[in-house]
Amino acid sequence: MSDAEQLFPLHSISKTAIAFLLTAAATLLIPVVVLWVTPGIPDALRAIVSIVALGFAALFVRFATRRSYLAVGPDRIVLRIPVYGRSIPFDRLIAQSLTRLTIKDPRGYGLKWRTNGLSVPGYQLGWFRTTGEGRVLAAISADDLVAFKTLDDFSIIVSAEDCEGLIAVLRDHLRNS
Repeated sequence: MSDAEQLFPLHSISKTAIAFLLTAAATLLIPVVVLWVTPGIPDALRAIVSIVALGFAALFVRFATRRSYLAVGPDRIVLRIPVYGRSIPFDRLIAQSLTRLTIKDPRGYGLKWRTNGLSVPGYQLGWFRTTGEGRVLAAISADDLVAFKTLDDFSIIVSAEDCEGLIAVLRDHLRNS
């Protein structure tokens, strides 16, 4: 087992998802323009609404352009995704829960509702409730998925470009940790 960190890129989001996100960002700019051209609106209100709208627009652009990955280190995995990234020590993972899924056959990991995150066609990111496995942190942008549970009452689902390679490396680390 190597001490070097291994990177597993997650699938890029689709052009459709990017179009949705950039459209949402552009749509948020409309109220800002309307506020600034409408007379009689207090400057403080204009500034507050502008900052909030521009912040959300920047967040949508970041979702659309950030390259995500899962890094497997010597003692932990690090999920690098916009806003929801985290580091999880191997001793918090449930080894026997590591599985490969597809969108068509999610085996209990089917997303039921979003509790905090983003969901546009072809891209789900954030916290969701599932049809059978409870709470999950998802970064889904393709059909092939890797899922695993943690001891912290949530699971992870990601669309890795190399699902088999990721599963093999995780199994090796979990066996040896």
